[in-house]
Amino acid sequence: MATDEVCLDEDVPRWLGELLTAQGFTAHLLDEIGTRSQSDAVQLRECTVRGWVLITRNRRDFQRLHALWTTLHIWGVLERPHTGVITVYETEPVSAAAWAIAIHDLLRRTPTLQGRMYMWRPSTGEWEIQTVALG
Repeated sequence: MATDEVCLDEDVPRWLGELLTAQGFTAHLLDEIGTRSQSDAVQLRECTVRGWVLITRNRRDFQRLHALWTTLHIWGVLERPHTGVITVYETEPVSAAAWAIAIHDLLRRTPTLQGRMYMWRPSTGEWEIQTVALG
């Protein structure tokens, strides 16, 4: 089943949530759950508890957090994988409509983002799965 609920990190403009809502998604803001200005780890944990995919522009920090979460899950320290992270390659210009369409397409064609992090490259219109190298 495709994901219908997402949460926008505080670095993501609200217009993206409005565009995703118009496409049939429920877009949550950190203000709703009382975690604004808290650590990235808290944001990802709260999204996972609620079953929401996190959308962020903070690619580098979330790559590290994704690797840590995945490692702790593999080791059995964390019970379950996170619910997914979506980001964008931030050095390239991003069209609001193009990013919303790309997110919509990814969420509709991917049964689950659980335990995965996807980065969208606007220059190619392609999604990359961020891999975790253990070892």
